[in-house]
Amino acid sequence: RTSEVQTREGNWFTMRILPYRTQENMIEGAVINFVDITDRRAAEQETKKQLADKEVLLQEIHHRIRNNIASIEGLLSTQAQSVTNPEALSILQDAIARVNSMSVLYDNLLIRDEYEMTSVKHYVERLIDSVVAVFPADKRITIKKQITDFPLDPARLFPVGIIINELLTNTMKYAFAGRESGLITISFRKVNDHAILTVHDNGNGLPEHYDIGTSKGFGHTLVSMLSEQLGGRFSIESDDGTTSILEFDL
Repeated sequence: RTSEVQTREGNWFTMRILPYRTQENMIEGAVINFVDITDRRAAEQETKKQLADKEVLLQEIHHRIRNNIASIEGLLSTQAQSVTNPEALSILQDAIARVNSMSVLYDNLLIRDEYEMTSVKHYVERLIDSVVAVFPADKRITIKKQITDFPLDPARLFPVGIIINELLTNTMKYAFAGRESGLITISFRKVNDHAILTVHDNGNGLPEHYDIGTSKGFGHTLVSMLSEQLGGRFSIESDDGTTSILEFDL
């Protein structure tokens, strides 16, 4: 049996008690072995203290980053309220949505103990709600979420979030022009080692002869670039509205 003991002087020792047996396996006595571990205990305590100090510092850094993100979003939102030019307002709304996408992911990582993987369902559903909240409720737009819960590392979840933000923002802005209502269905599911994101609306559809390969819009250019970063495939088609599909291997 091994235990740790402390002397009156404050030194630490491990005490190991070993039975002394005869050839007939009978216990005749015991051997007590002491090993000085004072320096090791001191090193362990110092390591614990340094880890605690670094944890406090890390939390402070996290709060400052989150506050900075919130400040940027607040400044953009304040500016948007004073803008009357539709094109300028649209650009600001896009910027607000992109910053908010980063904020949602960062908050989602902060409330978890595991930084390597995070919940797809929790993040995507929060992101969808935050993007929709940016737009005025002047139309009856129904959002249907079909999100499967599976873990994904932040390095890939972040570009997925930006892609969702771009697709949903474009849909909210353009899909239902001239209409009072519409339906947007967002599906994100895992099929074996394959992830499939689908954003479908029953709106006006794509302009005639539209080709994403030649499109000069920043949103679709960004989506195409991030799809390549994920090693995935992005496609968009117009059939009873617009359907955008992103597929990538997990």
